[in-house]
Amino acid sequence: MNVKKKGEKTFTTTRVRSSPGGWKILTRTGRSCICNFNEGLLDGLWTWWHTNGNKMGEANWKEGNLGLVTSWYKNGKKERVGNWKAGKVISFEVWRQNGETCPVTNVKDGNGVLAWYDFELWPEGGRLTYKDGERVC
Repeated sequence: MNVKKKGEKTFTTTRVRSSPGGWKILTRTGRSCICNFNEGLLDGLWTWWHTNGNKMGEANWKEGNLGLVTSWYKNGKKERVGNWKAGKVISFEVWRQNGETCPVTNVKDGNGVLAWYDFELWPEGGRLTYKDGERVC
């Protein structure tokens, strides 16, 4: 099954089945998620898990538009919270794997820098810059 986000890329899954909580999807990497669709667009809460069973993230969708997104590291600690509106980034808050607040991330009102962390790339996995809600580099 190919799933499209309004105006975005397509991703392919290996198995999809309807379940009482929505559509259950198993990706090629072994991760699973549950999501809901309304007229072919993502709508409602989308939840996905790490392969170890810990929650990886939750994304809130409304008629194909992304809203609040929260993600967790594989060890269960909170990784980041992002907020989107009308397809544009509004804000991000990020934590390191040890629970410390990221000193670099400062995205507010759609402007600033987003840093992320990775166990293999400690202390920092990379950075993105946003201007007016759009990624500029």
